[in-house]
Amino acid sequence: MDTKPSETFSLKYPEDDRLPDEAKRVTIGYWDHRGLGQVVRLTLAYLEIPFEDKRYKVGDPPNFDKAVWAEDKYNLGLALPNLPYVLIPEGVCGPDGDLASKPSVRSVSFPLKLTQTYAILRFFARTHDLLGATEPERTRADMLVESMRDIQDALFQVIP
Repeated sequence: MDTKPSETFSLKYPEDDRLPDEAKRVTIGYWDHRGLGQVVRLTLAYLEIPFEDKRYKVGDPPNFDKAVWAEDKYNLGLALPNLPYVLIPEGVCGPDGDLASKPSVRSVSFPLKLTQTYAILRFFARTHDLLGATEPERTRADMLVESMRDIQDALFQVIP
């Protein structure tokens, strides 16, 4: 069973038409459908962070063989092997500069390997000032995220 070829999300930076080389791109790994990985893809696109989209294709029904993920699962060095994951190498840049130069990331050692959708989203929200400047703003952002999770959970129950 093969994985679908990785797709690269390309962005054009205002000052430079070249896409960073593969060593400077975030990698997101998830099943070959939108699901929980799509919100991470959309967040990276919103933040203009180039990424490689590694999609794992499940087998045909009724078994939906997931062996292709098992091949990578314990070889990526993830603390909690799960999908989605993001791999963030040193030197990843968005339009506002090197991710490692941000004050909230200075104590992080790269490469950074994250799993769990909301942990990934909160990491990028913290490092790109999307959580709010005051505690009431941050609390409101948390309430909105958890409300969206409730809606998402309800949709997953309706749509198999």
